[in-house]
Formats: sequence, structure tokens, C-alpha cells
Amino acid sequence: MPPHTLTLPPEIWQIILDFLSVRARRTCLLTSKLLHDIAAKTLFSSIDIWFGLWNGDPDVKEDSKKRELSRAWDILQHIVRNPSFAVNIKKVDIFFLEESAIFEQRFLLMALRELSNLRSFTWYNTSQELSPDVVTALVEFCPRLEAIYIPIPHHVDSQLSRLRHLRSIRTQQCISKYRDYHTCGYDATFSAVVSLNTITLRELSVWGSIFWDTIWTKNSLTHLELLDTSGVQDIARLLQETVCLESLTLSPVSWDIRIQEALEQNATALPRLTSFKLLDVSIHEEDIDGDNPVEAIANFLRGRHNLRRLDLWIMCEFDILLPLIQGLQWRELESLDVLGLGLDCEITMENILMVEHCIPRGLTALSFFALLGSDVSARFLDAFSGFPNLTFLYFAGDAEGLNCDDVVHTFQHLELFGYNLNTVMEIERLGDGTILATSKWSTRKIEFRTVEDFGCGDWEWLIRHHTIIDNDLEY
Repeated sequence: MPPHTLTLPPEIWQIILDFLSVRARRTCLLTSKLLHDIAAKTLFSSIDIWFGLWNGDPDVKEDSKKRELSRAWDILQHIVRNPSFAVNIKKVDIFFLEESAIFEQRFLLMALRELSNLRSFTWYNTSQELSPDVVTALVEFCPRLEAIYIPIPHHVDSQLSRLRHLRSIRTQQCISKYRDYHTCGYDATFSAVVSLNTITLRELSVWGSIFWDTIWTKNSLTHLELLDTSGVQDIARLLQETVCLESLTLSPVSWDIRIQEALEQNATALPRLTSFKLLDVSIHEEDIDGDNPVEAIANFLRGRHNLRRLDLWIMCEFDILLPLIQGLQWRELESLDVLGLGLDCEITMENILMVEHCIPRGLTALSFFALLGSDVSARFLDAFSGFPNLTFLYFAGDAEGLNCDDVVHTFQHLELFGYNLNTVMEIERLGDGTILATSKWSTRKIEFRTVEDFGCGDWEWLIRHHTIIDNDLEY
């Protein structure tokens, strides 16, 4: 290392290293003690620990399971034995996929004792609920914990109510074992966890009844996901009083007249909104009494110059969507960068061209669901070829003849392409113009699909809470 660089303060080196790739930062571990210590803070600030392999993967072998458990053991052992390593860890994601990994879980408890700087804890689980011992360790030894992401169990351990100063509480919906747990309701303890953290809480993902019962006192939420709005007694009040919201997800099972009226009466509410999801909306023509409910959605979105991410999955006939497709002044959404559209109907080429003509050309990520006839799917890519900035494209539905080769050559900047989420291809373009498409994601990666898997928070957000279809499995 040149002598004059030794005089640079560590803060400057930290900024420099932040611009490097992960591979380059790993090289810094071998250059000098100064760069080793700085690189270690970012490289090891987030770790994943897998107890077992995802059992939905048909290629899982016993040797692979042993290697994964051995790797988990090595990481936990290193945390326990090296306080200088443990102090760098701020985020831990646990993938607990083994029912009998009792010894490994005990060692996890020992490791948590050393993670005094831990800020975020995620427990992905397909075999058992969050262990009370793990909750106790988080409460007693992780005083800086700000974010938890946990499965939806029948019973929430009472120790969770001891957690304070949380900024983010998210519950999992994606794990197949828990897909019906929302019908069982939450234990009252979970309501207490939310209530006791309302002052600091900024991000919340829960079923609607919990939100309604707990969140109104000193509400400063910026991100809210209501995964079942049936328990929310007054949607209008939600829009009026969560004034700091920047991101809102509503996922009703069927269209609710309360939502329509709330959107109509509060079309200018939530002035800071930058992300909006409205999912699983089912509107039948025979149920429409008076104004088209899609009009209310269009009016709510109109003129939102700060809206950057929008995801609408509305199940109805195409004619019902016309107030949204044609009536919304899409050009007013000048910041729109990420868009998801779900149209649960068979659409014609004329419909496709209408959608393509209306939505902004500058999109970098697009998710599209539709039922395309064979004559339409062959021309689908041509219709959307005028979106030069797309880096992520996800298509769900029936489309005969849509293949990866055509997709990657149509969109010159595409980095990731997904089809029904049973095929996700990572695309690499070499300097000589060669285009390489990797093999599809494993079933494990498709099931959990974390931000780290996508490599982009916008892409993960766009697919979040959508149904996974993998061959004969549906989660």
C-alpha cells in the first residue's frame, strides 16, 4: 500500500470500499489489517444460516444437507469464538428447515449471546414455530434489535412482548405450511408486541385486525402491509391518519365497497406515497352497482408525481379496467419506475397495444399477468420492445411460444427474467456481445426469494405476496 494512503481516515476507506463489488471487498481482507477490518464490517454485517435444505427441491441429496449443516456449524462456532467477528454482524437470516437440528439450535443460542450489535433478525421456518429460547436470547442479548421477520404461528411466545424500540415488524406469508394461518387469528401477545412499539415502529406487515386494534396511538408508520383487510373496520380512517405512509399494500380477497368508498373520499390522502400495492382484487360485472370501482382506483392514483412503484392485480373483464388503462393520466406519474399489472382475463392484441401505449416508457421493472392466445403471445414481445430500460421482466399467465432467448434479445438491458416463478433466469452480457442465461433458480430460491436473491429491492417488492407456481406445487 502506498505510504500516503495510510493517512486516509478509516471513514474515507469505508466510502471507497462501499463502491467495490463483493469479490473486490473479499480481496481487501488479504491486503492489510486496516483494509481487512474495514472490509469485514460490510462483508460480514449480514449472514445467512441454513439448518438443512429446502425439501421442495427434487435434487436434494444427503451429502448436500450435511455440507449445509456443517457450514452453519462453522459460522456459529466462529461467532462464539471470535468477538471481533461477531461485533460486525447486524443482520441474521435463519432458514430453519430441519425438524431435528436440536444441537445446532442450541449453538445458535450461544451465538446470539455474542451479537450485541444485531439490528435485524429473520426466522424462515417450515417445520416449527419460533423457539421461545431464541426469543429470550434476542430480548436479553440483542439490545439494538430493530427489525424482526417471523412466521405466523398459532401461538406467539409471550417473550416477544419484551422487545422494545422495534422499527420493523413483518410476518411471513410465503411459507406454504402457514398459508392458512390467517384464518386462525393471532395470539393476543402479538398485538401487545405491536402496541408496545408504536412510538418507534416504521414498518409493519400484519393481518388487518391486528393493525386496527393496536396502531393508532402515536402512529409514525412509513411502510404498511395489510395482508387481509377484512379485519380493518374503517379504511377511510386508515388513509386519513397514517399520514406519514410512503408505502402501502392492501390485499383483499374480494373487492370491498368500503375500500371503494374510502378511495373515492380520500383521493388526495397519503401525499408522501411512493409505493402502492393493491392485490387479489376480484370485481365481477354483476356485482357493480353504480360507479365502476376501478374509477376510484384511478382517481386515487391520479396526479401522484412521487409514486415510484405500483403493483395492481385486479381480476375482472378488460372492459371494466378501461378507466384505469385509458382514464388514468399515466404521464402524470412521472416518477414511476416499477410497475406490476395483473389482468385475469383473456386479452386481445388490441388490448395489449392499448396497455403498451398508456404506460410510461422509462420503466426499469415490469410484472405482467394475462391470458394470451397463441396469436397474441407471438407478438407480445414486439409490443413491449419500446421499453429500453427494462432490467427485470416477470410474466405470469398463459403465453404459448414465449421463450428466454427471444426475451433477452428484445430487451438489451435485461438482467433477470421470470416466467410464472417456476423459471427465473439470470442474464449476463459479456464484452464481446455474448449473452448468457443461467439455469433456472432452485425451488428453494423461488420459495424464499429474498432481496439478496434478486439483488434488487425493487424486484423483490414487485413479486412480494404473489402466488408461487412451480410445476404441480402452488404456495
